[in-house]
Amino acid sequence: MSASSSSSSGCTAGQLNVDNPICFCGLKAPQRTSLTFDNPGRRFYGCINYKRNGCGFFRLRDPEICERGKEYIIELLEQIGHLKKKVIALENEVSTTAEDNYILSKKLTDVENSRKALREEMDRLIAKMALIQMKLKEKDNKISFKKSTIVNFKSPQLHLYVQ
Repeated sequence: MSASSSSSSGCTAGQLNVDNPICFCGLKAPQRTSLTFDNPGRRFYGCINYKRNGCGFFRLRDPEICERGKEYIIELLEQIGHLKKKVIALENEVSTTAEDNYILSKKLTDVENSRKALREEMDRLIAKMALIQMKLKEKDNKISFKKSTIVNFKSPQLHLYVQ
């Protein structure tokens, strides 16, 4: 590959340093890294305005890479691409899980509030039932007392009639 090659359909974002060369537009040319199959991982300088009809300045910084090195870098770039897709999928899964956790948390809060309300209603009904039982016991005691009084009162009279 010659230093005048400008085949760079893919590259990393540019970095500006004090050592960067000046392009034909008079601006510092940022350093980028090629992601093409011809020059994978190879750093170069290019016009900052290359996407907007820049001056076409291009200078390779690194020496050419051997074919095995290119193949290896391409394999690594493909692995990176697969890993990035996995990361995105896992982030989406985590996001979905977080949303599910939020929904379940709200449902749990609703269930706990309902349980609390039911417990309060049950406590109120138990107290009411205890009061009713107490009143029934009082009435039962009054009835028992009246029965014993009536039995004790009638008993001598019945005895008289029997004799």
